Amino acid sequence: MAPAQRADVGPVAVAFGDAAHTDVAASRDALAALGSDQLARADALDGVLAARFVAGRGLLLGLLEELAPGADPEIVTRCARCGGPHGAPRALHAPVAMSVSYAGALVAAAAVRTETASAVGIDVERGDPATTLGDLGALFAPDPPPDLARWTRIEAVLKADGRGIRVAPNEVRERAARSRTLLDGSRIAAIPGRCGTFEVAPVAVPRGVASAVAILRARSR
Repeated sequence: MAPAQRADVGPVAVAFGDAAHTDVAASRDALAALGSDQLARADALDGVLAARFVAGRGLLLGLLEELAPGADPEIVTRCARCGGPHGAPRALHAPVAMSVSYAGALVAAAAVRTETASAVGIDVERGDPATTLGDLGALFAPDPPPDLARWTRIEAVLKADGRGIRVAPNEVRERAARSRTLLDGSRIAAIPGRCGTFEVAPVAVPRGVASAVAILRARSR
């Protein structure tokens, strides 16, 4: 599987990999550990898309083995809306929430035990985190458009929320944390129609990359 770089955020285990270094054929046996659905998805892809998919699943497998050693690592990706195989990854037998993101050949994965957070989302983008995304001005008006760092936070929150494009990015509202948080440097985010709030924080990454993770804390906490 793809070589990984670790950059954890509080209880969230984060790993990055390079799909350009992924040997799809050699990774097949490891991918099989995640279940027949994941093998079928890999077989349906070609070239860069296949390499990115396999690299991401390799990162998720490593995180699952770390956070839930000995558990069956089977993953399903059934879409909640249409039942297709393109949904967010979900562990069937391990008490772990997970997420994956792609930016070109760069792949990022995040996982957290469900006793801590019921959902997690990660986003990764190439570019200067301080760059203002002027092309999103109309979407966010009358507020100013986000910079790339904030955009990754928004995307991470939307992934953790799980409703995808049914929630507009400009509906994600952030505020400073007023009490102890689980994620270092986190802010609090809320979305209409969602009970509870998210913690969202940047991930330490190399120059030229922006990344963030978001969690929905478990209700018992």
